[in-house]
Amino acid sequence: MRHETLLPTMHLKVPDLDCDLDYVPNVARDNAAVHTMLSNSFAFGGTNAVLVLRAAR
Repeated sequence: MRHETLLPTMHLKVPDLDCDLDYVPNVARDNAAVHTMLSNSFAFGGTNAVLVLRAAR
């Protein structure tokens, strides 16, 4: 959020045309006004976590 950069969507080959998302394929996008972000963590044994972060207002 601080650097205003969106990282690319990993392993995206062909976006689903029926899924209307703002994909960031292949290359990071700079100068993006980001206020909320999601971080996923998947581990062996089924230990998974999702962290949602929002910029202070």
